[in-house]
Amino acid sequence: QAVGLKVNIETYEWNTFLGEVNPGLEGKADMAEMAWMTNDPDTLPFLALRTEAWPDKGGFNSGYYSNPKVDELLEAARASTDQSERARLYQEMQTIVQEDAPWVFVANWKQNAVTSDRVGSFSLQPSFFLLLNNVDKN
Repeated sequence: QAVGLKVNIETYEWNTFLGEVNPGLEGKADMAEMAWMTNDPDTLPFLALRTEAWPDKGGFNSGYYSNPKVDELLEAARASTDQSERARLYQEMQTIVQEDAPWVFVANWKQNAVTSDRVGSFSLQPSFFLLLNNVDKN
């Protein structure tokens, strides 16, 4: 109320909450809070950001976000086998989604690793997988 908003906070058991949010918020609430964490760039955006992922079509786009360019980029990224192209497509999609702001982003998952100068050829992967087949010990 201090910032001019009338807020009614409701809390639910997790499955009850999903039952309320997943079918879509249209007519139920102006907003809801949910956290998604995934290391798979194909699944979450495809299920939650595409126009064809609206709840009445079987998806989890409970905010009914729709942007044809985002749809096009998601389809192209999922179909590509070139990792550099996929990264470029997902980065472009993320820029558009951030500008459109269908969600308020409050956290971003970061990955960390500690090594020493005795470890060579180690790198973090966008998938968060630890690929150690090329790592060597000096």
